[in-house]
Amino acid sequence: MTSPTRNQFDPFVGEKLAEQLAAPTLPNLDFDQLRQWLLAASQKCRTIDQHEHDLHLLREDYQARITGMLKAIAIAERSRNRLDSLAVLIESLGGMSAEDLILCYRKTGAIFRDHFPGQIA
Repeated sequence: MTSPTRNQFDPFVGEKLAEQLAAPTLPNLDFDQLRQWLLAASQKCRTIDQHEHDLHLLREDYQARITGMLKAIAIAERSRNRLDSLAVLIESLGGMSAEDLILCYRKTGAIFRDHFPGQIA
C-alpha cells in the first residue's frame, strides 16, 4: 500500500485496501500507512462537507436573486401568460443543474436590466 503525503488523499489506496481485505487471506498491513490514509480521508471528507455547504449557500442565493428578478419582471410586464411562464420557471429553479442555474441567472439579469436600466442585477 502506498503512503499518501500529509493532507493528501489518494482514493486508489482505499480501493486497494478494500481488495486486500476481501482476499481469502489477510495481507500484511502497514498500520502506520493505513492510519495516515484514514486521517487524510477524514480531512478530505471534512473539506468535501464544507464545500457542499458552501455550494448549497450559493445555490440558495442564486435562486433567491433569480426569483426576485423574475417577480419584478412579472410585475413590470403585467401579462398573465408571462406571469404563468415565470411562475413555472421559479418552481423549476430547485431542480436545475449549477450550469443551468448560472445561465438562467445571466439571462434573467439581462431581461431585468432591460426592464429596470437603473437597477443593478
